[in-house]
Amino acid sequence: GYARQQNWFYAPPPVDETFGVSICFDIMFSSPMFDRATRGGVRTWLYPNWWVNNPAASSVTQIGEAWSRLTRTTLVSAAAGFNYTTSGSAIFVDGVALSLYYNTTTLGGTSRVLVADVPRRGVTTPLRAVAVATTTRVAARTAAA
Repeated sequence: GYARQQNWFYAPPPVDETFGVSICFDIMFSSPMFDRATRGGVRTWLYPNWWVNNPAASSVTQIGEAWSRLTRTTLVSAAAGFNYTTSGSAIFVDGVALSLYYNTTTLGGTSRVLVADVPRRGVTTPLRAVAVATTTRVAARTAAA
């Protein structure tokens, strides 16, 4: 299907891509995210989250990398980034981080914009993926490059 995205500054061309959107802890369950990635044909996932990291046990970047590698999908993950407990934005393709930000401080975070041109299977035009981690909100989006 077509994903039409618009904002106040420009309207990118439609992208012939099926996107999945999931939030926060949904990545830990088999339905619907895992099922749609492995059996439903959804290859690109937008994943805004406010994950609470547990250093050494799990972080959103560890989970996102493993999930993207296991499902062979693209995961555009945007986290809050206030400090190390809620940080971890990345753009993963088949488990490889094309762009990643993790705030290691215990104090306030800084905003980051992650951008990567994501290769698509069977298509010559890459997908431009953007993950925005701010101290006020998170957003993930894609557009034709």
